[in-house]
Amino acid sequence: MRKVYITGVGFITSIGNEAVSVSESLRELRHGMIQYPPFQKADVPVKVAAVPCSVPPLTTVDFDRREFVESALDLLGDRMTTKDAPPRRIVIPHRIVPRASTAR
Repeated sequence: MRKVYITGVGFITSIGNEAVSVSESLRELRHGMIQYPPFQKADVPVKVAAVPCSVPPLTTVDFDRREFVESALDLLGDRMTTKDAPPRRIVIPHRIVPRASTAR
């Protein structure tokens, strides 16, 4: 049997990051959708997003989402056409984006 380690339970949502604020947002029918600045381009058909609240802003990993999706679709295509396709390791270029949540 595999072991599972739970390192934390919580919320990171567009309507709050803990039970009290999420409950309050739900009672007040707040949806958390905004016009998301990175989507305000002619080639992006969707202009809104539910961006997670984060106070302090959380350290995150930035990566090329297009390359990630293309790699995932490529792997899926391989699996669909060749049931015995061997596992492949793909590394997507990425970088850590330190934010206020990181202790210095």
